[in-house]
Amino acid sequence: AVDIAYQSITFDGGRGCINCSGIIYNGKDSYEEFRDRLAEKMASLEPLDPMNPRAEIPAMATDPARGLYKFIRSRMDSSVKDITAKFRGSDEFLHVDNGLSYLLPTLLEVGEESEIRTDEYPHAFGTICRPNDYYPEELVEDSLAVGYLTDDPSKAKRLLRDPSIKKVFVNDQTFNMDIAQPHEGFQADFLYKSKATNYDGINNILK
Repeated sequence: AVDIAYQSITFDGGRGCINCSGIIYNGKDSYEEFRDRLAEKMASLEPLDPMNPRAEIPAMATDPARGLYKFIRSRMDSSVKDITAKFRGSDEFLHVDNGLSYLLPTLLEVGEESEIRTDEYPHAFGTICRPNDYYPEELVEDSLAVGYLTDDPSKAKRLLRDPSIKKVFVNDQTFNMDIAQPHEGFQADFLYKSKATNYDGINNILK
């Protein structure tokens, strides 16, 4: 589960629209162990020169990176806890080197009502929380992609029937999608409108 969550957050630098941006942990135990193992693994990623083939953290121009960093900071209220900070040894997740900036992988522990819980940013960023006042399914409504890790796949039925969730991945990374099926539809869906009729002479009257 830790490896799936880690790859879902950090794949391709966390820049993809179906990278994982939030985790709802509904297990009865081992929450702290899962949270800390994930945060430690994320914090172990180091910024490398973008020409280095082992580089996993995308480099950014400094001004946009600073602006995004300040914005994320402004969204972190007193109830938000940076779990990666204790493994990185610093609560700073902006790294500047040789004119390039890096937003370091970040895992924030948040409450269900926290405004930042559903935020998405173009780097390896994620939030994690345990549901108390809500059902877990309520907290993932209106999602582009949901990864459901479970010992009982049949429990994903409610997610599969929820029209507000575009994609459901059961025990798999959220980015494992078929590129032949774009999640925002095909271009033809926007250029044309479909209409059904039982009139055989439709082509004659539409000329």
